[in-house]
Amino acid sequence: MSSKKRREETKKLKEQIPTATLKELMDRGELPEGFHLFSLQEMKEYNRKKNKEHREAFKERLKKYDFIDENEWW
Repeated sequence: MSSKKRREETKKLKEQIPTATLKELMDRGELPEGFHLFSLQEMKEYNRKKNKEHREAFKERLKKYDFIDENEWW
């Protein structure tokens, strides 16, 4: 099968599949309940908080080892 014919077949298949962009769904009001797109700032804040919690848990686990110097790890 030539590449042109394959592209045409692929295009026909894609046209048969109903798809919609997020903007189209928002315009029609068909978003799932509780759907929220996070901004870059919100994601940075979320990751900062999550990483802080992980660091604190790691510090707690290290406290049981007496051979680890706190100043070298944090």
